[in-house]
Amino acid sequence: MLMTLGRGLSPAASGGAARALDLTAALPSEITYTRNDTVATRRNASGKLVALAAHAARFDHDAAGNPLGLLVEGSRQNKCTLYNASPTTTTGLTVASGTPTLSIVTDATALAAAGLDQIGNGNVFKIDAGGVDCNVDLDGMTGNTNPHSFSVYARLVGGSIARLKRNGSGSNYTTFSGTSYARYKLENETPSSTTNLLRLQVNAGGVLYFILPQLEEGAFCSSAIVTSGAAATRAADEVKITAPGGKFWFSEKQGYAAVRYRPLVLGLSSDQFVLTLHSGNSNETIGVRVNKTDKDIQAWFRSGNVSLNSLSNDVPNGAGALHVLGVAWKPGSGTILQNGVARVQAYSPSPTGITEANFGHRNSISEPLWGHIERVEIGNRSATPGLLSARMHNRPGDLLIVSGGQSLASGYFESQESGGAGGVAAFSTAMGALRPRTVASFTNGATGGTAASKTSDASLYWWDLATSTRGPAFDTFYNNLGAGGLNPGILFWAQGEADSHQIGLTTTRQQYKDALIAIFGDIRARFGDVQVVFQRIGRRTSFSNTGGVQTVREVQQEMIDTYTWCHEGPESYDVGLFDVVHPDDAGYAALGPRLARCIAKAAGDTVPGAIGPRMTGAVRTGTSVAVTIAHDSGTDFTPASGIEGFSFFGGASSISITAAVRTNATTITLTLASTPTGVETLYYGYDAMLGLNTANVVRDNSALTMPLRTGKIVL
Repeated sequence: MLMTLGRGLSPAASGGAARALDLTAALPSEITYTRNDTVATRRNASGKLVALAAHAARFDHDAAGNPLGLLVEGSRQNKCTLYNASPTTTTGLTVASGTPTLSIVTDATALAAAGLDQIGNGNVFKIDAGGVDCNVDLDGMTGNTNPHSFSVYARLVGGSIARLKRNGSGSNYTTFSGTSYARYKLENETPSSTTNLLRLQVNAGGVLYFILPQLEEGAFCSSAIVTSGAAATRAADEVKITAPGGKFWFSEKQGYAAVRYRPLVLGLSSDQFVLTLHSGNSNETIGVRVNKTDKDIQAWFRSGNVSLNSLSNDVPNGAGALHVLGVAWKPGSGTILQNGVARVQAYSPSPTGITEANFGHRNSISEPLWGHIERVEIGNRSATPGLLSARMHNRPGDLLIVSGGQSLASGYFESQESGGAGGVAAFSTAMGALRPRTVASFTNGATGGTAASKTSDASLYWWDLATSTRGPAFDTFYNNLGAGGLNPGILFWAQGEADSHQIGLTTTRQQYKDALIAIFGDIRARFGDVQVVFQRIGRRTSFSNTGGVQTVREVQQEMIDTYTWCHEGPESYDVGLFDVVHPDDAGYAALGPRLARCIAKAAGDTVPGAIGPRMTGAVRTGTSVAVTIAHDSGTDFTPASGIEGFSFFGGASSISITAAVRTNATTITLTLASTPTGVETLYYGYDAMLGLNTANVVRDNSALTMPLRTGKIVL
């Protein structure tokens, strides 16, 4: 399946020269890197955490050794004063309560398994609580009452509880779990006094091994900083090209840049700069930053110390996800592009006198990205959104996802409750965890209130079956794609509410299905092997056209069962509603990670937990019906009794279900009010699901607590 973007386009925009700067293994000759300390760390190509010499570029990797790019952070001090990477003595550990045994031990096997065997001398701290709960404080005071963050690599042996917290009156903590080393964090903690310390709490019977404790001022934890008997400061990473005007591939008059980057944290108190081309200060600037408030990208064009273009694209980034952005400039205007949203602003005069290019920060090493810069491409010709998109999305495995349908799809980008984009932000973060090495750009192509078939709505529709032509919603879809230079590989389809009102009245079941087939066929004819992911129609709190929603749901399932390019998407019936039909903000935040897993699965990845549990069979004996379910990544479900969501029909007659209880981890037993006659049909999630109490629907015990998929079984 073809998912790569920008296929068939020229390697440089508009025929000009371009330079691709890869920042995953070695510094390109044009780039100067500076960091004046010897306590900074990164993971190497073997996945090992290592300390670096001064001015050694931090080409970072994940624990498996996959390259992540050049790590760019601001300056931070680790206020812990002990030898945190190479301990030889328990000096610096103070017993605050209990009678623990403190020692230094070698823990080579466990350290190596976590990639921590090359950071120090192989020793770790050990706290054996013995028979009494204990608290152990680590030297190194906060020094002020500004927000601080605490972290430590630790593993716990035994079944007792251990926590990372601070001493003093603080009640917040992070609980340790597991016998393998992992980094635990307590972030954005406000000290109660200037003398607060990092505290480790181990309950009776517990044995805690730990290394690399860190106490730093800031609302989040940064990368590990090595200390050797005193507080240590890691300097800011400075990444720059001096005098870019002397490079044949750069022109301040016109040009473009495409940057692949990964912000590790978002929503900070300052903006996070990805790229700045400037005059030695901010007076003359061409740049792009991640907005501190909305987490979307924002242009930063300035001339004569006056802002010319500060437009945002309104699609938030996800923390930990790999993103790509584009910026283009020419006399009189500047463009930013990300997630298919291009923002263009005319201005005068153009920035001039560019003397430096910074990557991952702005001039004076301020407002850093706090993340990775993987690749930068700069060209000396301006670019249309289409050409710029081609330069941005040019790596195998990159995904471009576009939503289609109506407002339930648009709500990911602009919710009906608040107008926020929490759904796409949650999607982006989850996709970053699933596919850390590829970009997944997600843009909105849906139009609220639209029907698939003109027979359902003569004004707001996608397809006219009578003339085999596109409707206004479909034209808008293509216009939006064209404006952003998009060539999608995956279509996320959330639609059917408008048609459900008219099915059986002005629209037949077949007409609705034929409209879907025509819409998807048109898209695939234009863009190639586009995969379609259905978010099946959910529930409503009010509805009058009985059977309309059920027909939509069944047609969607028929499409999934018939066409290999149609895939199951997330269920939405179980989330909270803001109004009659639209999820509330919390609902979209819950749906984002589900959608990410379904998109990754449609892209060909193996993703346990993408779909959730489903019904696989039902057997009736008298008035008792045994329903079997198959799990995805879960192993059990809740609730044990009072389960809601099932409907049972004998012929055309609905038969009440008087009880629905858990029999075992894969069986639910229903009790019917009477013995059915005629064709027997069992539903989970029938029609509009009016009156459903979502607190009582079936959910598995996986990390995402996935709901039982809607379905139909004819007994």
